[in-house]
Amino acid sequence: SMLLSMPLLFQPDRDDGTLDLMLLSAVDPAWLALAKAGANWCVFGLPLVLLSPLLAASYGMEGTALLVLPATLALGTPALILLATVAAALTAGLRRGVGLLALLVLPLALPVLLFGVRGTELALDGLPAGAPLMMLGAFLLVAVGLLPWAAGAALRATAN
Repeated sequence: SMLLSMPLLFQPDRDDGTLDLMLLSAVDPAWLALAKAGANWCVFGLPLVLLSPLLAASYGMEGTALLVLPATLALGTPALILLATVAAALTAGLRRGVGLLALLVLPLALPVLLFGVRGTELALDGLPAGAPLMMLGAFLLVAVGLLPWAAGAALRATAN
């Protein structure tokens, strides 16, 4: 569902010329991409993280799985949104970039999704879920460290 809203991350700004003005400002486009990704996470990811224990409990999830599920979401959703931000920056100039955005994001998002699912599965089975959580944390650190700058470079490239 996140992929459906991602083309709207930069496209309206590009259409009305705001993106060109932001790129001409003294602010690095990487910070612009990071701010847009952070705002997107606050709107889409944070409610999911906060409501997931309640929804999981209503489905009968118990024990440490109720703690591991929001932890996997808190580590995984920002990484996924940053991946999608890079793809949205690359497809900002395209009219029908939703399909291309999905093709760019889904293969790169698979490790994050698989480690999130595995961590929750391990917690449901009563096993330690530390390894998948550490991998998700590593993915998040790499995503925060590299992807805003990749999105900024993509914004500069698509602006020309």
